[in-house]
Amino acid sequence: MGKIIANVVIKGGGAKTTSSLNIAYGLSKEGFRTILIDMDSSANASKTLMIKEKLSDDFVEIFQNKYDELKKDKKDIANYMLGAEALLYATQDKKETVVYIENVLQEKADVHEAIRKTKYKNLDVIPSSDELAGISEYLMRHYKMQALKNITDILRKEYDYIIIDNAPVESALMYNVFNACHQKDDTILIPIKTDRDGLSGVANTIDRIHNWYIKIVGMQEIPCDIKILATMKNRNKLEDSVVQTAHKVFGKNMYHNTIRYQAKPIIDASLEGKILLECTTSNVKKDYENLLKEILKKS
Repeated sequence: MGKIIANVVIKGGGAKTTSSLNIAYGLSKEGFRTILIDMDSSANASKTLMIKEKLSDDFVEIFQNKYDELKKDKKDIANYMLGAEALLYATQDKKETVVYIENVLQEKADVHEAIRKTKYKNLDVIPSSDELAGISEYLMRHYKMQALKNITDILRKEYDYIIIDNAPVESALMYNVFNACHQKDDTILIPIKTDRDGLSGVANTIDRIHNWYIKIVGMQEIPCDIKILATMKNRNKLEDSVVQTAHKVFGKNMYHNTIRYQAKPIIDASLEGKILLECTTSNVKKDYENLLKEILKKS
């Protein structure tokens, strides 16, 4: 039965999506069947996992033909505008129609229609689009707080791990994520950026988790594990103090490993359309490797 690791935080900027991608990729490299569900309308995880390794062999021919056609029909339009339109046309995938997580949540499509293979072995993705942000009201109005749970309960039978990358806002989407994490082996992972506002952001997120499970749903206790990950840590006394305080306050709910702030390797990986863990050695890559070991040790 598959386990869920849901990356949830109300305050953004804590390397949430970077962590989701690297955990998903790391687990897939270890041989675990893994799927990432993108529950963030920014769709950054989707864009990373769905990047094509190379354009089709006939890309240049398609581009040139389209450019010539546009130039003939739109003589009064600047060449660079025609070139941009032709480039967009040539890079579109005309064979596939993408089904997004919002389509499945609204019961407009089956979950298996939304699953996309990635270029990575053992790693699939259910993508999102910017339209996901607009369905929170629909879910609330129709009280579809079990919509994601219904999806993940199906996927648990097919995957070892389900990674959920949630948007950093309080909404019906977030409460759907909470309901999906209903087994003791599931984990709600809260990234804490080690700055002045980090602790309060984690406290607010934990408060929402507690209120949902205990006060609204009426459970006696939170059914899943809560883990806090210190991220984007710089080497200074203030951030050392934040991490020390977090360990003191949250105890065993803190991951032992901390993700340091090292922008260049992450930016370089992004520019290459890659995930950090598949790139050359860096200190922040080692941090994620150690985090993965800690996650697997718990399992």
